[in-house]
Amino acid sequence: MPEQRLLGLLREAVTRHLLVADEQRHAYRFRHALVQEALHDDLLPGERSALHAAYARALAGRRAEGRAGPAELGQLAFHWYAAHDTAAALLASVEAGQAAEAAYALAEAELHYERALELFEVAPTSAAASPLDRTALLQRAANAAMLTGRADRAVGLERQALASVDRAAEPLRAGALLERLGRYQWMNGDSEGARASLEQALAAVPAEPASRERARALAADGQLLMVGSRNQEAVARCQEAIAVARQVGARAEEGHALNSLGVALEGLGRFDEGMARLREARRIVEELGDPEELCRVDYNLTDALIGQGRAEAALAQALLAREVADQVGTALSYGTGAVIHAAEALVLLGRWEEAERLLTEEVDLDLPSQQPVNPTFSQGLTVRGRLRLWQGDLRAARADLDVLRERGRKGFDPQVAAPLFSLLTRAATWEGELAEARAAAAQGLDLLAGCDYARFVNQLCLAGVEAEAATAEAARARRSAGQAELERSRSVGEALLGRMRAVSAGRPGGPAAAELLTAEAEWSRVEGPGDPARWAAAVAAWDALGFPFPAAYARFRRAEALLGEGTSRAEAAPVLRLARLAAAELGAGWLEREATALGRRSRVDLDPDVRPDPPPAAPSPAQQLGLTPREQEVLALVADGRTNRQIAQTLFISDKTASVHVSRILAKLGVANRAEAGAVAHRLHLTG
Repeated sequence: MPEQRLLGLLREAVTRHLLVADEQRHAYRFRHALVQEALHDDLLPGERSALHAAYARALAGRRAEGRAGPAELGQLAFHWYAAHDTAAALLASVEAGQAAEAAYALAEAELHYERALELFEVAPTSAAASPLDRTALLQRAANAAMLTGRADRAVGLERQALASVDRAAEPLRAGALLERLGRYQWMNGDSEGARASLEQALAAVPAEPASRERARALAADGQLLMVGSRNQEAVARCQEAIAVARQVGARAEEGHALNSLGVALEGLGRFDEGMARLREARRIVEELGDPEELCRVDYNLTDALIGQGRAEAALAQALLAREVADQVGTALSYGTGAVIHAAEALVLLGRWEEAERLLTEEVDLDLPSQQPVNPTFSQGLTVRGRLRLWQGDLRAARADLDVLRERGRKGFDPQVAAPLFSLLTRAATWEGELAEARAAAAQGLDLLAGCDYARFVNQLCLAGVEAEAATAEAARARRSAGQAELERSRSVGEALLGRMRAVSAGRPGGPAAAELLTAEAEWSRVEGPGDPARWAAAVAAWDALGFPFPAAYARFRRAEALLGEGTSRAEAAPVLRLARLAAAELGAGWLEREATALGRRSRVDLDPDVRPDPPPAAPSPAQQLGLTPREQEVLALVADGRTNRQIAQTLFISDKTASVHVSRILAKLGVANRAEAGAVAHRLHLTG
């Protein structure tokens, strides 16, 4: 077409708001994706294939001239596929997958690899020329699926890869596949399956001669021992893996083992040594550019900081980890885990509104019915469950915890079992269901058999001692009728306290020490009204960590103990007032109610200077519709005609997250499509 004629038609299309000029690319794009889709769908099949083939030839020409970037390689694969040229599409898909993987566009890489697998049987000539055989394609697709949050798909693809290998003829390759399968099974919530696969991997790969595959299998086994909180065994296994890796120069495997070794050492209370190993691991994986291991070491650094009670540092590390995950394409796996870790740190720091906003806007924890819960979402549910419990919404907390208990896959690792059953124990205690509380603590401790991580043992034992203290108080109220129950509480509580003392030995400071002091104070309630001095020590420990809720709880119990031993109301009142004020400021409903009730019973004036709160501000139109700040940003882009991909690029989120936001917006606005959503946004001035 003559240039002037073309420019005239383009101007008309822009004037009529069908196209917009893209100044950066010196090109044009459709203003609304729906118009583009409608025009494409209106073409006849032959016209559509011919246009796709023309695009493919043009892109192939650009590639031959060295002018095609990674994104254009993906377009080339798409157009050959849409043109039904299977031979060209297969090779282009493999190349596009490799380019996308190198650029950390892992969701796109998986799509290209799976498309190549689809074409592998129907284009045998191209399959023979492919730089990756079918097993390698399956492996790469599986890894990309796991890193983008689809561990279930990763398991299926890795099983296919394993089925294509002769284990007797290729033991090293089979061992490597079994190691990966174990990792994906664990990420999918199947701890038992993961253990079986890693045992097979170790059996498949011979110890001699030393090999990269042997180092990898040993490191993976050390990792599984570490996540199972069998830290002494994990340290030995990781050190063995490091020795083999250094012997054969396997830097990636060395970094992998150092990563797990750091966590295991931290779990044994060797904090400085553990953090040093984690930082050494990060230097190696930064050098190698491995996206999975880079995200895993950041995740582990965050978790270690939380375990040491350094919540502010953990929050900063978690936010850094989220940025790294966004950059390397793992936003839907490790990025989600980083957000949950950030929320956990915020909960501990008493910044509950920020934690709730993070969990609401960036993590979808309201899982479809019957969907199994993987480790990432297990952690998310326990963090939200703890938040809801501390807020005093026991029903909502129970709902989260029951989902996890009922839908967890085979077996619970200690890192899931400890918070789950400690929260279930505490919820039952606060509801007065004391037999249920004791049963939950016992069930959780059975799952922690062999666990040598003080953090997990302590939080569950502490909840159990609190339950026994409440049971003993109820038994004393029944006098002689409750004597047998009182004796049982003494026995059970003493055993729980003994286990805490044993596992905490040699671990100075941090939450483990504060939890032990709190348990000692709870134990004093078993024997009588409580020891104010022990509760004062617990208050000081939690204050030093900067964890306001457990500090407020300990203050409440200290005030209760002071009043119980006959201390004057004037002396106990300031302690109780501080506890109730902290609970009110946090929004800790249960604790505020308990403190208020204690003040009423003991005739302590808790509100000497009460002033009425100012009336609340009128909600904005967006708030009335229930739109979050992030959803308002997305809606403005929808109203501007942006596609999900363009929204994702603008807001630095994944395409899937953008799609979820758009679906929620349509539901909240009660509209059927994006055009109607845009109209509502303009009418209510929500796009500014």
